[in-house]
Parts: sequence; structure tokens; C-alpha cells
Amino acid sequence: MSKPEDQAQADPLLGTTFARRYLIERRLGRGGMGVVYQATQIDLNRPVVLKVLAPDWVGDSEALARFEREARGLSSLQHPNIVTIHDFGKVDGRAFIVMEYVQGETLDRFVRRRNHLTLADFVPIAAQVLKGLGEAHSRGIIHRDIKPANIMLCERQGRANYVKILDFGLAKLVSGSSDITKQNVLGTPTCLSPEQILGEKIDQRVDVYAVGILFYFMLTGVMPFQADNDASVLYKHVHEKPQPIQELLPADSGAPEGVLELISRCLEKSRERRPRDANEVVEGLIDQVPFSMFRLPRAQPRTEPLEPEEPQSSTEHSKPIPSPENIVVGTFGRPRSAPAVAAAPLAQGMPGAPGGSQTMPPSVMPITAQFPQATLDQLKAQGIPLEGGAWCRARTGARSWWSARRPRRPRPGSAR
Repeated sequence: MSKPEDQAQADPLLGTTFARRYLIERRLGRGGMGVVYQATQIDLNRPVVLKVLAPDWVGDSEALARFEREARGLSSLQHPNIVTIHDFGKVDGRAFIVMEYVQGETLDRFVRRRNHLTLADFVPIAAQVLKGLGEAHSRGIIHRDIKPANIMLCERQGRANYVKILDFGLAKLVSGSSDITKQNVLGTPTCLSPEQILGEKIDQRVDVYAVGILFYFMLTGVMPFQADNDASVLYKHVHEKPQPIQELLPADSGAPEGVLELISRCLEKSRERRPRDANEVVEGLIDQVPFSMFRLPRAQPRTEPLEPEEPQSSTEHSKPIPSPENIVVGTFGRPRSAPAVAAAPLAQGMPGAPGGSQTMPPSVMPITAQFPQATLDQLKAQGIPLEGGAWCRARTGARSWWSARRPRRPRPGSAR
């Protein structure tokens, strides 16, 4: 890693105040079009990540449009598993985006340090990725560059492996009435879907394909498609099937066949055979693993500090044309009417466990489900708590979702 004085000589922005309110302290790396810095927002005295359009892209209207698209995409997404945007603007022709500072390590590094993940580590991380991505899909936003390096793991309220999805620089807005949009090839070769490579029309299922690659990597420690050069990798995406994940799965994985089949569905060459979006994938995951596995592990003291990682740039073959149009926001799953009961109590120590909403971290966004009284009576008869912030799992036809009720606070002066 270069020394601070070496960075200062190479980068005139280091140590300066940018846009009159951001003190640039350190360069974190360079992506496809922007230079990424760690900075301090002076008026609020808070650490932030500042992404500035690289000098060689200044004056490029399409590059500026893509920067603006990233800002719009992030600003419309308010989800605990997606990095938050604080500010956006332009100074001396250089566009910039200010995002929350997330201290942690990328999923890529996390997996490589362990060689692979067991089911217990895999499930809570996978579920958070799907929840954040599902929110984007519900708003008609396709990430288009889901990969291990764009998933950050950090700590929140004593819990480890809290997910933040990074880099919506290639995000695309699609129409709610038309599920496909013509596009050009953008992204990282190891994670591109066949339709992206072929320049065909795309929808949320390009992210589903990338999720399949992500999950394959998490459980096995290897990418499903590897070669000596990018062209060969792209060819394999289009024409070859990956080695069956069952053949590479370590003995201690513990992943059930249903999870492996779900990953294989995500990796189908034909998008018509994949789950339609991240929300459908998470529903499939919920069906295959015990409820207790969704809780985040407790954070452990780290024996040695992690070196900052430089963002990996995406391989940009051409420039996309945005087609902004939002659709109705979805939830974690899609409940239907007249639910049949199939619930399980929440294990102690999980967000929303008995003890009220005070045990829920900021990451939890409960959904209050309105059940028929007959269903509520059945749940109570099974000893499943419905109040006090407790969570329950309800199955409605082929769909499942998590729901939670917060305890009502008495009004001042009212009787308890």
C-alpha cells in the first residue's frame, strides 16, 4: 500500500476541502469512472465516502449521466442493507457522490480467508443480500454488477456479518409495465449473465444470475466460471454449464439439497427458468433452512486490523441508456390473502425476540401482517407470541414472508 505522502504527491485532492464541506483524508481506490476517498463531513463531523468523477471523464456527458444515475438510484433506495447516499453535486465540472462510510471487509475477502462458508455463515449473509436487492427490484432497479467485492460485511450492535450492498454505478431503472430493456454489455466478466453478454434485453433476472454466482462462490470458495482470459469466461457463461455445486461442496458445508437446487436455478442460461427476482429467491431460501439460522452471529474481537481494500472496477464495454421509471415498493416476500398457518417462534437472541422492539437493531424493518382472527387464534394456540416485537413465519400458498409487530407504547397519561 502506498504511503500517505506518496498519495498526496499523486493526487492533489488529498488534504483539501472539497465542495466547501468535505475534508479529503485518504484515497481508498479507483473504480471504473471515479476516484474513491475517505473524507470527513466538516459540519457534522462524520466520516463519509466521497466518490469523485475521475479527471479523464470530465466533459464526458455519458459518464456524467451514469454518475447521476447512480446518485438517483441510491437516493431512491432507503434500505438498511444498501449503502446510503448523503449528497450529490458537481464542483468545477467534476460530479461527486457522498455515501455513508462502512467499515468492514468485502465478502470476497471474507470468503477467501475461510476458503468457503458453512451453511450457518451463508444463510444470514445471503438473506440480507436478497433483502436489499429485493427492495431495489421492487422499485424497478437492476444493480447489474452484483459480485463478492460489492458486498461489504460490517458490525452493528454487537452482531457481525451485517451486509451493505455497494456500487450502484451500473444500476438501471426499468419500467414496471415492460419487464425487459435493451442494453449494452457492462459489468464484471465473472458475474455477467448470458443475456448481458449477448447484448439482449434484460430484467431483474440478470441480478438473480449474479446472485447464483455469488452463492456458489460463498459455499465452495470458487467461481463457477473460470478461465485464463475474460473472453473465455464470457464464452462459458453463454455456452457451458458450471461444475455441479454438489461436486465441489466441502464436507462441513451442511447445505441442504434444496438450497443447492435453488442456486442451480439462479444459474440457468435461460432467464425464463430462473426465479423472477431477488424476492422470489429469498422465499425459496426461507423454505429450505431453519428459522434460527437467519440470526446474525455475535461479533468477535478482531486480533489484527484489516487493511483497507481498493474498490474493484467494473469492465465497461459500452455505455447504457437509462430508462427511469419506478414501480410500487414491495416487501420481504409477497403476502397473499387468507394465509394458512405454518409458523415458528423466534429463537432467543434474534432481532425481534421476546423482549420487545428494543432488541431489534436499526437494520430490521418489521412488516406488520394483518391476519384473519381465526389465524391469530391458531397461532396463539400453538404458543407463538404475536406481540412484544416477536416475529413469526407465515405461509400463504407458495409464498412466505417474515412479519413482526412492535409493542404499542401507551400515550402519556394513559393507563397501561
